[in-house]
Amino acid sequence: MRIEICQSYEALSLKAKEIVTSELGQHKALTLCAATGGSPTRMYELLVEEASRQPELFSQFTVLKLDEWGRNPRWTTRVRASRIYGTIS
Repeated sequence: MRIEICQSYEALSLKAKEIVTSELGQHKALTLCAATGGSPTRMYELLVEEASRQPELFSQFTVLKLDEWGRNPRWTTRVRASRIYGTIS
């Protein structure tokens, strides 16, 4: 694990977005287990902005809500990146 210290919430959110998009460049069918709460909200907004600029990068990207993880897989909610904004606004 590599720990990085960011100077602000915005810098942290940008770094997190960069990590996710970098991984997407290597693994198109990436599934992100989304944390609940307000902390990751800005990162999600930045991912949505990036998805509008590079839709092909996000074409196979899915989000698995963390609070859904323990349920039966057929009930699990998977959300396309382009829909994240509607869930966090």
